Amino acid sequence: MKKIIAMLSVVLFSFGVAKAGELSITGSAKASYAITSNDGTAAKSNANKGLGISNEFTLGASGELDNGYTWTYAIDIDAVESGATNDDAKLTLTTPQGTIGMFLGEGALGVDNAGSQSVI
Repeated sequence: MKKIIAMLSVVLFSFGVAKAGELSITGSAKASYAITSNDGTAAKSNANKGLGISNEFTLGASGELDNGYTWTYAIDIDAVESGATNDDAKLTLTTPQGTIGMFLGEGALGVDNAGSQSVI
């Protein structure tokens, strides 16, 4: 019985293939300061002073399968008041026949950006 288990484990582990993929992290940050003032004749106002900070970073991964197909995955993480959350994600598979993808919150059929020519 021990020989059968040993032989079976050798056969199973000999078919394992290790592939290295690629992981990338990109991001941006922007700070702004705005003052709204009014020096009209009716009343002077220096209200609505504000400091704004926006940031976003993307985790991306890509690789190639044994049959030559390639895949890419990306997720965008944005800061919100309750912490960080992902708002956009995509997974694409490129074959010799073309590319197929699954998109969450992005892509050409996004309702928010339906009229934009820059959405891909």
